[in-house]
Amino acid sequence: MNRPRWLRLHQVGVLFTIFTILLAEGWSQAATERESAALKDFSTRVNEYVKLHKQQDASLPALKQTNNSAEIQVHQRALAEKIKEARSGGSHEIFSPEISALFRHRIERHFKSSPTAPQAKATIRLGEPVKVHLKVNDSYPADLPLTTMPPTLLQQLPPLPQQLEYRIVGRDLVLLDLKANLIVDVIRQALPEI
Repeated sequence: MNRPRWLRLHQVGVLFTIFTILLAEGWSQAATERESAALKDFSTRVNEYVKLHKQQDASLPALKQTNNSAEIQVHQRALAEKIKEARSGGSHEIFSPEISALFRHRIERHFKSSPTAPQAKATIRLGEPVKVHLKVNDSYPADLPLTTMPPTLLQQLPPLPQQLEYRIVGRDLVLLDLKANLIVDVIRQALPEI
């Protein structure tokens, strides 16, 4: 049976549309699975770090409740040294390449498409972001301001246990151990120019 040319073109167009939709759904599902795997890996790595933090903290003499900043700093430095020593035997990165890519994607999407992006940028600028190259396992410099993480940006990132915080230093995203004042990991150039 000879179908008119317009009908054949229409059928080809319909088939192409169906194929495109199925292909897009497959890519979307694969992206969701990759994102889920990266988030699970991040959670595992963070939990391993927190376990190490707690082990090293428990190995130190307990810090009695005090307002003496010198005593607190001595304990903080001792904890940081114990953690650094425990991490020195191998790779203890938290931000794997897959996790870093996911975080960069979420941050980029937030700054490109979120209606709250201008407020987030303003919050970061208020913190007077400085351009310093921080290294993993170094102490967070005492003279370096702690830039406030915009709440809308925090919502794009996985929550952290109480021992850790995200910090912005220049365009880098820093994972900071609060009690040890230790840089746990860094994603370089994670944020756009602000």
